[in-house]
Amino acid sequence: MHPLSEEAEALQNILVSQATGGNEDDTAYLKLRRTILDDPTLATMVPRCVNTCRSLSQFWQFIKNKYGTYAERRTYLWDEFRPLLNYVEKGGSSPADHAVTGAIERFDSEHVRVAWTKSLERRTTDPEGAITMARTLLESVCKHSLEP
Repeated sequence: MHPLSEEAEALQNILVSQATGGNEDDTAYLKLRRTILDDPTLATMVPRCVNTCRSLSQFWQFIKNKYGTYAERRTYLWDEFRPLLNYVEKGGSSPADHAVTGAIERFDSEHVRVAWTKSLERRTTDPEGAITMARTLLESVCKHSLEP
């Protein structure tokens, strides 16, 4: 599990409660929202309403006008949170991580393996660095393929 999996689920639960007549604590929402948005990878997966609604009262204005029933609101939030929750429940790895790692190990090029490992390590803390390492990886694979 990802270290912020509990926070991601708690954020969803607060919004579902607020959208269905609950009276949630704005301080808890703000703290959870900030924690999730501070993680560069998770920030790309949060529902748009989390990015735009800086308080529960803003969220309430958004959701009450968008959906008229509690069921519609719950379904909307569950659907919106699904990518984030799936990601954190899998420990923060993407489905291709294991397949690519296995292929690289079979490729038997130390330089390629090092580039892949660095790319994975930098994915959440340094996205630009991860992209650079992914480019390096692609270049290394192409060079290796062209060598006799």
